Parts: sequence; structure tokens; C-alpha cells
Amino acid sequence: MVTIRDVANKAGVSIATVSNVINHNCKVSEDTSHKVWNAIHELNYIPDYISRGAKSIMSKSIGVLIEDIQHPYTQPSLFIHGISNCCEEKNYRMQLINMNIGASRNNDITSVDLRVEKKLAASIRSLEKNSLRGVIYIAIHPRNMDFMLKQINLPLPIVMAYSFSDGVPSFISDDFQGGRIATEYLIQNGHTKIGLLSGPTNSFPAHKRFMAYQEVLMEHGLPFNPAYFYAGNWFYEDGIKACQYFCSLPDPPTAIFAMNDIMAYGILNYAHEANIRIPDDLSVIGFDNLEMSSYTYPPLTTVKLPFYEIGYQSAASLIQTLDNHGEQQGTKPLIQPIACKIINRQTVKDISAPS
Repeated sequence: MVTIRDVANKAGVSIATVSNVINHNCKVSEDTSHKVWNAIHELNYIPDYISRGAKSIMSKSIGVLIEDIQHPYTQPSLFIHGISNCCEEKNYRMQLINMNIGASRNNDITSVDLRVEKKLAASIRSLEKNSLRGVIYIAIHPRNMDFMLKQINLPLPIVMAYSFSDGVPSFISDDFQGGRIATEYLIQNGHTKIGLLSGPTNSFPAHKRFMAYQEVLMEHGLPFNPAYFYAGNWFYEDGIKACQYFCSLPDPPTAIFAMNDIMAYGILNYAHEANIRIPDDLSVIGFDNLEMSSYTYPPLTTVKLPFYEIGYQSAASLIQTLDNHGEQQGTKPLIQPIACKIINRQTVKDISAPS
């Protein structure tokens, strides 16, 4: 390691002179100053105060990996907003890397995507070279990352956001609780015939929301009617097809719980074209609280996913671990679901009240 003494010897001056040149403490001749700076550059000497400052900055920096910053359904900006606010409060910096993976319309979120694995490995190595202390990984789908992380042999502390892995602090939306409050909300408004427009059967959140739907029906003494179940694939067209199907039944549901807002938009538009009045003839509740949901006609009642909170809590967890020199504190479970909440707008009618 190059020292100030090496610089002094190279320039043929005293250590005090080198210090004076670096710190601009007193006047030094232009010729002597030139010799000192030449020696500093040739030896690639980093003054202690710069070294200390650089180390301090890097020791307070984390990396944020996101699979697709433009993904339309996950609202990545809310994750980033939560992480950024937490970092600002804790005096940390963040470096964002967009993996730019994109989403296939037929993405099987239970399978291991080799593109994700390769890009994740390369991105983490990049963060490690930049001397960042830890990583927050934001997925575009909730999924179990166990196998992928084991393959990569992760060199840095990591926290998962919107996905989870065994032994890794993970912050996810509480899809079971979200499914419960959506179903409860419809029942509280007098609906007992509730159609369910599900996501794909291999989807972790769809499974949780479906289990919650069944549980709430059971608690209220309502039978599960298979005719009131329609499996979609998260897309707008699924809402159109599902609404057409439900409305063709001999005894159609009075309300539909759509497992995402995009499918709910399809329901609203089909209903409009078919002269089905929302919510007078059919109530609809979505799931996500996308920005456009307040601008539909009527504005969509929906379940808000806690994207901001997931981002904030994932950053707080990682920073706490780093500040405690890699030791996780407390007894909180590693996988922490964060609660959803109902956003009440105008697509659910209370049919329990006398007309």
C-alpha cells in the first residue's frame, strides 16, 4: 500500500510538505507542488481522508436489483419509492440495476427461469465489484427463489421483495389476507352469490386468494359453487370472457371478485357493451389498485397491494442487518407478509339494505 512517506521520497520533499500540498495548508512553490502531485499520480496514492470518505460512502450503500422496472402490473416505482425513503432516513445510498427481463404472457412463476438466474448472477457480481454491502431483489412475480439462490452461491446479504426464499428475509404481500378482505367486503354488502375470476392455477398469489375466498364462504355458511369459478391468466381478455360466462349462467352471481385489476377492466367493459349496469346489476371488486383503477367507469373498488410498504420494510431489514455487522436481530419470521387494504370506490353495491 502506497503511503505518504512513499510520495515524499518520490518527490524528494518532506512528509510535511506533501501534507501541506494535499491540504493546501500553506504556500508551497509551484515547482514543489508540481513534483508532489506528479508523485501522487504516478504512485496512485489516495490520501487518507479520501480513502476514509470513499469507504464510508461504500459502507453505507446497497444495491437494488429489479427484474423489470417498466412492468405494468407490479408498479415498480412504488417499491423504489419505499426503498429510497428508507435509505434517506437511514443515511444510506442505493444503486439501482434494472435486469430488464420482461414478462412473458405465459410466464410460469413456479418454474426456474434460466434467464432470471443468469442475469441475477451477473448483476450480483457487478454489485460485489462495486463494493456494495447488500442487495434487495425485487421480483415481478411472487415466487420461491430457493433453487435459484442456491445455484448462484450468493456472496452478499440479500433481502427479497415480492418473492421469498428459505432462510432469506422476505417481504411479500399478504395475498391470503387480501383475498379474505375482498370476499368479506362483498358478503358485508349482502352478496352471497360471488363469482371468482382467478389467476392461473400455478400462481402462488392466486392460490392464496382462492383459499381465502373458500374459507370466508365456509365461515359464513355459504357453499362453494364450482360454477362460480373461472380460471384466467391475469389478462384483460380473461375479464371479458369471464363476465360473458358468469352472466350466461341460469343463476348468475351478483358480484365478481377479480384477482387483478386488469381482468376487472375487462369485466367492466364487457358489462358496458352488454348493457349490464355496474354496480346496480353486477358488483365488481379488483385486486392491485393500479393507478388507472380510479379512472375507470365507474371507478373500480379494489384491494391495494402494499408495494411501497414492501420496499420500505425490505430496505429497513437489510440496513438493520448491515448495521449489526451481518447479524439478524429479533425473532421476526424470515418471510413477512404485509397486509393489503380495501380501496372503496363505486363498483360494489350494498344489496343488503332495503331498496
